Amino acid sequence: MAGGNMGLAAGVDLRNEKADDRPLNADYAAGQHIGGEGTVPATKASRNLKALFAELSLPFAKGWEAGLSARYDKYSDFGSSFNPRATMRFQPSRELMMRAAVGTGFRAPTLWDVNSPPSFGNTADSVEDPQCPDPTELAGRCNTQVPIRASAAPNLKPEKSRQFTAGVVFEPAKSLSLSLDYYNIHKKDTIGVIAADTLLTTPDLLSRYGSRVKRNAQKFILYVETPVDNLGDLNISGVDVDVRGRLNLGEGGRLNLGVAGSYVIKYDAQKYAGGPTGHFAGTGGDSTVAP
Repeated sequence: MAGGNMGLAAGVDLRNEKADDRPLNADYAAGQHIGGEGTVPATKASRNLKALFAELSLPFAKGWEAGLSARYDKYSDFGSSFNPRATMRFQPSRELMMRAAVGTGFRAPTLWDVNSPPSFGNTADSVEDPQCPDPTELAGRCNTQVPIRASAAPNLKPEKSRQFTAGVVFEPAKSLSLSLDYYNIHKKDTIGVIAADTLLTTPDLLSRYGSRVKRNAQKFILYVETPVDNLGDLNISGVDVDVRGRLNLGEGGRLNLGVAGSYVIKYDAQKYAGGPTGHFAGTGGDSTVAP
């Protein structure tokens, strides 16, 4: 081609994934040990994965290079997914290079996400019950560590994503390199857990998922269900900066220096599928949103 030779690469990925997580002994499985880990049941599961992938490099003009790649995955438990990616690279001089990419992604739930037996534990901190049945217990049974029942979700959907990146690399000298990249990522059906303390302290969540709070005959909390779930959409954008330099110290060798940073422009997430979108850029984040 006008900019050089075309390149093609392809491959196959065949895997068998297994989970065989066994507690140390029966007492450990029943939670009869020191600490707040709770019960530790055995988890045993497996699945097969078959994948095909290919990448094509097209230097169609001097300084210009386009790229096309794709991957097809087929899981024995989650079906199949096809994810393409396109790239463009322009280098008008030795010192300057510009690049961009757009594509889709896929992440299947882990074997533990869909196969783990229920297990019991408790919240790390005390949580006040907003529906305490006895006001005299606000400093007692209504404000304590809450038992939780964690569980898998056999009908969990995989995460899917769309992403776009664009950036520039400037190398004015062999000893100095600077890069600036913008990224924009949209994820749907993010996998995570609505924590018990978050559920009990967020009225919107409590009104929607109040049935997860299990109570005894006196209406005190027995435990809170915390299943793995598809939490909704996640939208992230930001800028990455990377600066690298090298100093020649002669007989003393060479000193490599570097500094990198990331500025988050947007971090918008849903606490649950179909729910309102929260804006978390510049905050401490939210425990109901998958990282």
